[in-house]
This record gives sequence, C-alpha cells and structure tokens, in this order.
Amino acid sequence: MNRWIATIACAALVLGGSAELPAAPPVQEAPQPALPAVGQSLTDATLLQLLDGLGYAPKKLSKGYLIAIQRESWTYYVQLVLSPDQTKLGMNANLATSANPAALPASVWLALLQDNEDVDPSCFYFNRKQNKLYLHRVLDNHAITSAFLREQIDKFCQNVKSSADDWGAVK
Repeated sequence: MNRWIATIACAALVLGGSAELPAAPPVQEAPQPALPAVGQSLTDATLLQLLDGLGYAPKKLSKGYLIAIQRESWTYYVQLVLSPDQTKLGMNANLATSANPAALPASVWLALLQDNEDVDPSCFYFNRKQNKLYLHRVLDNHAITSAFLREQIDKFCQNVKSSADDWGAVK
C-alpha cells in the first residue's frame, strides 16, 4: 500500500508540475551554415563553396567559375555562372571555334539541331561575335543541393561526350 501511495504522489508531482525540476543546460545555437538552406538561392560565394566542397577546384572568371573534370581520356571544361538577377544558374562548355561558320555545310548545323533533342535540357548555341559553339544548360537557382549539382554537371558532361562527333565538325 505504501508503494502505491508513493507512486501516486510521484505521478501527481510530475503531472501537476508542482515539483521543481533542475534547469536544463542552455541550448547553444548552431553556427550558421556557409551554404544556403534548402530552398534558398546560390550566390557567387555559396556557388564557390559548393563547387569546392564537391572537389572541383573552381577558378574564378570574370563571370562565374571554371571547373575542369577529368574522366577517362576526356577533360571537360565547364563554366558555371549565375544570371545577373541570380535566378538562374548556367553551365557552358566552349566546344569549337569556326573561322568561317557560313562555309560549313548545312548538314553540320542540322546534326547539332537534331542533337538538341538528345541533350535536352542542354542545348547548342553559336555566338556569332566570337564564332564559338557552346553547349549550354540552365537551372533554376533554388533548392540546389550538392547532390543535385553534381548530377547536373555529370549529365552535362555526358551531353558533351555523346555529341562530340557532331560538334567536332565545326571548324
């Protein structure tokens, strides 16, 4: 019987809150993460940190960063750059320069246009001021995680390699 009374008394103290409990140690605030939280946009600084964290050793360009990726016998050079309003993240690969692009047969350009279907969401574009052919991919700049960025860079590099026979004809 005494046991029951002691148990009920303890329960009453705990449930009733009349017993004073020792104060919990103060909670220390975690340091702010260097990278944006999920759902936030990248900045130039956090893009650099993300690329560093993925082991790419980015080099600062006048716009964005350049990474070099070596796989098998290939070296892929990919520029990553934020749009001026920072709503998009672009990837570019400089594939070829043509001294006289108008002299190339239409079949070369047609093959690249057809390749756009296979490399989507990447696409080929030609900069007429520089006479350079690029492969380009655009991502919305929100909720970009390191895993997602690595996956997109890997797919982009696959696009470069899978279309090499066609963009290699641009000279």
